[in-house]
Amino acid sequence: MSYSHHTPRDLPSFQRHHRASPPPPSLTLSLSVMSVPAHLEPDLQTFDSATESIASSTFEMTENVPVAVHSSGDPNAAAESAAAAAAAPGTEAEVTDRVHMTQLNGFVGFHKLCDQVHRRAIKHGFEFNVMVVGPSGIGKSTFINTLFSSLLLQSKSDRIPSAADEKTVVIERITHQLVEQGTRLLLTVIDTPGFGDHINNQDAWEPIVTYIKKQYDDYRTIEARPDRPRHISDTRVHLVIYFLQPGTAGLRPLDAKAMYEIGRVANLIPVIAKSDSLTMNERAAFKAAVKADIQANKIAVYPNSSDLQYDEEETQVNVEAAEMIPFAIIGATDTIVKDSEVTRGRITPFGIIDIENEEHCEFSQFRRFIIHSNMKDLIDVTSQMHYEHYRARKISKKKRNRAREAAAASNAMTPS
Repeated sequence: MSYSHHTPRDLPSFQRHHRASPPPPSLTLSLSVMSVPAHLEPDLQTFDSATESIASSTFEMTENVPVAVHSSGDPNAAAESAAAAAAAPGTEAEVTDRVHMTQLNGFVGFHKLCDQVHRRAIKHGFEFNVMVVGPSGIGKSTFINTLFSSLLLQSKSDRIPSAADEKTVVIERITHQLVEQGTRLLLTVIDTPGFGDHINNQDAWEPIVTYIKKQYDDYRTIEARPDRPRHISDTRVHLVIYFLQPGTAGLRPLDAKAMYEIGRVANLIPVIAKSDSLTMNERAAFKAAVKADIQANKIAVYPNSSDLQYDEEETQVNVEAAEMIPFAIIGATDTIVKDSEVTRGRITPFGIIDIENEEHCEFSQFRRFIIHSNMKDLIDVTSQMHYEHYRARKISKKKRNRAREAAAASNAMTPS
């Protein structure tokens, strides 16, 4: 026998250290005795599986074993139900869904579950995969290096296209392990050189969408194996940053189509690259035009309030971020001294551009939203929404194909 632990879905987030709140005053534990297959033993190997096991409400019982499950702590009711199940073998026992709030009479210790999750997260680290999409020379490499304060991508502004690149979009992937205050992050950056660089950019988004779907297929293949590993390396794309050229009147047809197709399969966030080339009035007008085009073309961008159930604090963060999309960003890796303080930015003939200054650009807001607040949510939405939708479509398609094959075989065997 094993126990299924039920806790509220909203466990304390370890991503929100910029506005950390004290732990909840109480933690509810609901215990239900049930039979669990051996392959579902809660031996948690990663933070994701830990949170899923702790936050999940039930384990699916795959064996025909009559089991009585009661939320109340009445031993007499449990005994009567067990006797009824024993008296009628082969029949399924009644399962009640009621949950009673029960006062503890003494110390138990399950409030330490949050500490256990935190320790496992520190031990196993996190995997995060981000894709950057935009034409060459728009500042993708510089921005990624700025965002993660490290040299992750080499600039491709001097890259000479090869003959193979003249007609295709190349997918380049590089993985780095970063450590910050004891927390390990396995960061994979996927670059897309060649996108939008050609005279004919028709279907330029297809290699990008194909790559994203292939990561879902690869994950699903490993997940379906009977001897699958306890930890599946996650190569699914958690975030696509789409770089828009500044100064255009809204979205180009290529941008509108590419963003529509990418937004259907991944978390998409558009940004205005090199926004310092626009005046404040031009930037506001361009933002309004892009938002109108996003709505007119029904482009799905992150965050989407319908993706998952958010609490009030998370909802407020998402609402504020949605109002700023597309983020006006500037990338700069050089350090400068401004008012006796060291910051990152650029020195121009007109003055100093400080990327940390929210009056100059929206880099700080973007970093706060993506990394400080919503990095775990990006991973969860990818796994629970985009991947599950793709997986469900693949299974449905496979069933339809089998049905058609069976009908064709049946018709072939029927004498005319």
